[in-house]
Amino acid sequence: MSRTLFWLVTREFLLPLVCCLLAFSALFLFAGVFDTLQDFLNRSGQAAPGSRWQIVLYFLLLQPANMLNVLPMSVLLSSCFVVSMMGRHQELAAMRSAGVHMIQMALPIWIIAILLCGTSFWIGESLAPKCAAKATRVLEAWTEAPDRLQRPTTVVYRNAPGRRDWFFESFAPDGKHGRVFIKQFTAEEAIAWELRAASARYLDGAWLFQDCEVTPFDRETQLPIEGDVKRHEIYRLPELDETPERIVNHVRPTEDLSIRAILATLRANPDLPDLVRRSFRSTVWFRLSFSLACLIGALFGVALSITRERSSAMRGFAFAVALMAAFYVTSQLGLTLGRRGYVAPLAGSCLPTLAFLLVGGVLMYRRR
Repeated sequence: MSRTLFWLVTREFLLPLVCCLLAFSALFLFAGVFDTLQDFLNRSGQAAPGSRWQIVLYFLLLQPANMLNVLPMSVLLSSCFVVSMMGRHQELAAMRSAGVHMIQMALPIWIIAILLCGTSFWIGESLAPKCAAKATRVLEAWTEAPDRLQRPTTVVYRNAPGRRDWFFESFAPDGKHGRVFIKQFTAEEAIAWELRAASARYLDGAWLFQDCEVTPFDRETQLPIEGDVKRHEIYRLPELDETPERIVNHVRPTEDLSIRAILATLRANPDLPDLVRRSFRSTVWFRLSFSLACLIGALFGVALSITRERSSAMRGFAFAVALMAAFYVTSQLGLTLGRRGYVAPLAGSCLPTLAFLLVGGVLMYRRR
């Protein structure tokens, strides 16, 4: 493929792609405004005064999550538009006459689609969860009274491999935790010791407990040994392998967790209920496979837009959009079935994406 042809297709593809991204983002933005703006207008009279720019910031922070659905459809429409316009201007016929087949002609589209697959995965794993969490904080700060935002968060955590139970009366993921209670068990499920602390912090890879009391237990009678109770103003326990991130990930919704956090939760909690483990595994496989949606959109868009007649081009465009919609529905259905245990997590989350990817590849091979 000549360099001139490569950059020609790249330029012709990027322009409608950017337009589609802006148009779809605007639609999602308007939908979010109409859906949530009333919450800002009906804010509590006890809420702290805030800047109107926070409202704008809130809606902008919602956009990265919308990009996960915007990117594949934008790639589909852009590839359809480019191939249709090149066919209308007889450019496809000229390329075929020169010995350039359609798979080679669409090389820039494949490269951009693969790059967008990586971008989509990064957005879903890193950018979107952070922006969604910040958007939630902005909304709560605007609509809730300050005293409601400062309510203590009670967290209970079970570390099965470490045989420890944790209880936080006031848990702060990145700060000082108040009223901490830990119960350590032996291999025979007997209580080894208990720790009660007024507060705790996680610093430099170790837990620091303030104003704490450590009570050992008799392994036979399971009664506290009152004479061996130790009190410390500051007590450091580096052997505890729990971290605040690991603890808070245990109670966060699955949608807010990254793949790394989900896998860490599965390793740290081997005794999770089967339905919870299926939900976690289905989510991991779905995110890994759904990142290929941009490549599927490119395959459908290019393959179904290669035609010699204008009416056939319109039918191909409609068929491509219908297939993409079917892909969205099928992938979400497979994810739901996998999470609820009706099918295996791998089958429910990956097979729809792989099946549509195969269909797109076959269509492209036949139209080459």
